[in-house]
Amino acid sequence: MTPLSVLEKEYVRQGVAVGVRGDGRGPQDYRAFSLQLGIIGQANGSCRIKLQNTEMLVSVKTEISDTDETAPECGKLLVHVECCPSASPEYDGLGAKELNAELSRVLAGSLLSGGAIDLRSLCIIPGKKCWTMFIDVLVLDSSGNLFDAASVGIRAALANTQVPALKVTRHGDEYEIELSDNPEDCTSIPVQRVPVIVTVSKVGKRFIVDTTLEEEMCADARVTAAVVQSGKFAMVQKGASGVIDPLALFDMLQVASDVGTKIIAAQDAFLAHLSHDVRDATEEFFLTSKISAFTMP
Repeated sequence: MTPLSVLEKEYVRQGVAVGVRGDGRGPQDYRAFSLQLGIIGQANGSCRIKLQNTEMLVSVKTEISDTDETAPECGKLLVHVECCPSASPEYDGLGAKELNAELSRVLAGSLLSGGAIDLRSLCIIPGKKCWTMFIDVLVLDSSGNLFDAASVGIRAALANTQVPALKVTRHGDEYEIELSDNPEDCTSIPVQRVPVIVTVSKVGKRFIVDTTLEEEMCADARVTAAVVQSGKFAMVQKGASGVIDPLALFDMLQVASDVGTKIIAAQDAFLAHLSHDVRDATEEFFLTSKISAFTMP
């Protein structure tokens, strides 16, 4: 995206200062989310997420692999994010590599902090074999707020994930692992402890959520918080170069907690309306700008 001029930045800042953003939203209003589940047939779980023009594909794939020596009784979780160069000129070259790395690191950290994913449940044979869960996020287009959108998409894709049942037979010191032939014989991934990320940006003296690309260019500092169902935090990270006063940080985290619990409640309500076989779900849901309800067209 073309950098904003000084006057354009001042226009954005003045709007935020009086509580009126460029698209008419208030400081704590989100744009509508749209989720579509089970769209990648070869994945164990998947979804497409849209947040205005921010669009992503998320897939979850499980494979049997060797356990790590440092964690012989646990499975493995790997997150990889790729920003498509066609989404923005910024997603090409060195800048894209740095952004991809930061997104992957933060998203993986949010899932591994606080036991969001029980890695012990992914162990098949302690010290020998385990499930490795690959979470891949492809950013197709962007209108800002990549961290939050990706985390909501990952949570939905995990809810859509089905892990095949296994039968382990031991023959002396050798083990035989047999995958079930029944596609219905699977286990789901619990998402009750999986957080969503809420990014609160400081523009002037005001705090806003769900920033557009233009607002991100005007942000002095930001706090990226992984919020769980109870409103507590699995991870908190500061971004951008601006200074945040300790009292302001407390207020920003309170905003993140309030908004995060509303997002989770709306998403869980959507998932509860689906059939038990969520892999076949192709419906969409929308969070209202105030994140208080959802609809299914």
